Formats: sequence, structure tokens, C-alpha cells
Amino acid sequence: MTQLPLQLEQTDYSGKKSSGFRLQRYEVLNWGTFDRHIWTLDLQGQTALLTGANGSGKSTLVDGLLTLLVPNRSRNYNLASGDTGKRERDEKSYVQGVYDCTSSEESYGSKSKLLRENRTPSILLLYFLDADSQQKVTMAQVLWVQEGKVKKFFVVHKDELSIKTDFDGFNNVAELKKRLRANQAEVFDNFNKYSANFRRLLGLQSDKALDLFNQTVSIKEIKSLNEFVRSHMLEKTDVRAKIQELQKNYEDLTVCHNVIEQARLQLEVLVPLNEEANNYEGLTKEVADLQHNLEIAPAYFASRKLTLLTAEITQIEQQLIQKQQDKDKSDRQLKDLRQQETDLKVAISQ
Repeated sequence: MTQLPLQLEQTDYSGKKSSGFRLQRYEVLNWGTFDRHIWTLDLQGQTALLTGANGSGKSTLVDGLLTLLVPNRSRNYNLASGDTGKRERDEKSYVQGVYDCTSSEESYGSKSKLLRENRTPSILLLYFLDADSQQKVTMAQVLWVQEGKVKKFFVVHKDELSIKTDFDGFNNVAELKKRLRANQAEVFDNFNKYSANFRRLLGLQSDKALDLFNQTVSIKEIKSLNEFVRSHMLEKTDVRAKIQELQKNYEDLTVCHNVIEQARLQLEVLVPLNEEANNYEGLTKEVADLQHNLEIAPAYFASRKLTLLTAEITQIEQQLIQKQQDKDKSDRQLKDLRQQETDLKVAISQ
């Protein structure tokens, strides 16, 4: 690790409990004029003040933070320097390490002096820690120039990473990506997916906080708090457009209200018809039931008659059997009496 040519003044909050994720370490390699070595800001979760002379690299480090946190289309590079006339810095100049320009008599122009050749990778890394939950988040970007354009990929990991340990000694980008994925890191080729991933891990519900950070890096002093809030914390609002939108919404609501009222009146008109329809449906069902009953009535009554006649026949047969038994008994008694008569007649004759 190489010490920065800057002063880093830290405030000790050991007596105070800091909640949420705090930046522990910020590392850069081959970013701007921070060349060849790994340059580190070891913050350890504390609040720090970065100071230094003009040209010492304060804005370069801030722009590195912007590169890690803010999409390219929204970044305001070199605003932190306060030099509103110089906007020549971009990702390509930082990756190549542009540090000066030389005039060229042949082309009647200037040529940039570069610290690094194409394909030399630049690496930016931030490591966060939530002291309460001991959750860790590392985000990093690897950038290089190829065919005149800046190529890059993005890394998010739920553990501590460092440039020296996890990004050093690779032969090509594919090998580095494979090594990082093997270490359970998430590798992205798209900033939106990378941003959504680290914002979810850090608990940022939207990118508004990052937009505010991007806007406030250029602030040197606050003359008016109202103007600061209006310019940097509130979204710009077109009052005329808002009024037109409100008018349109009011007209839409009025149309919806009229349609609802018309539908309500139509429903009120249809209520008697609906009642008559329900009544007609009930009567139709009742007529159908009666017609069905009329159709099955003969069979029903025939069935009932058969049941009654069967029971009557059974009862008569039982009575007949009983009468037959009584007749047989009477016949036996008559036979016995006739035998007694015959016996008496014989006895009398004797």
C-alpha cells in the first residue's frame, strides 16, 4: 500500500455508536496520476477530512468515488476542484493517466501525455462494514482502454476484498472474472444491475441519495440554505406543467364522475326490470316444476296404489290363511262330534 500525497484527518467516534454501513477503506490503482501502486484511504468507518495542495489529487479521488457510485451519464467530473472552466477530465483520461499536454507543430494542436498505455487496468474499490450486524459489502470497478474506448466490468461482494489480495496478478480480464466468481463475488457488465445490487445490499431504497452525493461534491460554501435545498435536494418542478397536469387530471376525474353518475342512473332504471326478470325467472321455474309434477303424477299415484293394494292383498292372504286354519280346526271338531254321535248311537242300541 502507498500513502497518498494528501492529509487525511479523522475524527474518532469510538465513544459514539455509529449505525448502518460505514466506509472502511477506499483503494485506487492506476487512476489518474495515482500510478502503478495501490493507493489507500484507510477510514475505518470514521468521518475524515481530505486536505492537500492544488493538484495533489483530491478531485481525482472524489471522481473515483463518483465512478463507483454514480452512472456515467450523471457524473460531474472535476467539479470538486472548483475550476468551472476545466471539464477535460473523463473516464478515459483517468484510466490512461493524462497528466499534461504538449503542443505539436505538425498537427497545430496538442497531444496528451499519458502515464499508462492501453489495456493497463485501473481498479477502484470501496469496502463497507455495518458494525451492528457485521455485514460486509465490497464494490469495485475494473477499467481499461481498448481500441480507443473505455471497457469495464463491475464487482459486488458480500465480504471484504482488497486490490492486492483479490485483483492482483491476473493475465487477462476473463481470468480475473473467473477468479472473482469462484470467490463468490457478483460480476456485472452493466452499471444498472451493479448499482441495483449494491444499493440493495446497503439498504438504499432508491438512487436519490447517490444523485444528491453527485450534486453536492462541487459545493464550496452554502450561502443560502433554502437555495441549497432547492437546488440539490429537491427535484426541479415545472409549475406550468404541474398546473396543466392537475387540470388534465381534474378533467379526467370529471369525465369519470359523469360516467359513474350515468351508470348509476342506468342501474336505477334497470332495477325494476331486474326485479321483474327475477320474478319471471321464479315463475318460470315454478311452472316447470308443476308441469314436471303433472307428468309424473300418474306414475306416482300408480306406485302408491300398487303399494296399498299389495299391502291389502297381503293382509287378505293372511286372513285367508287364518280362516283356513279355523276351518280345519272346525272340521276336526265336527269329525270328533260325529264320532261321539256314532258311539252314542251304538251305545244306545246296545
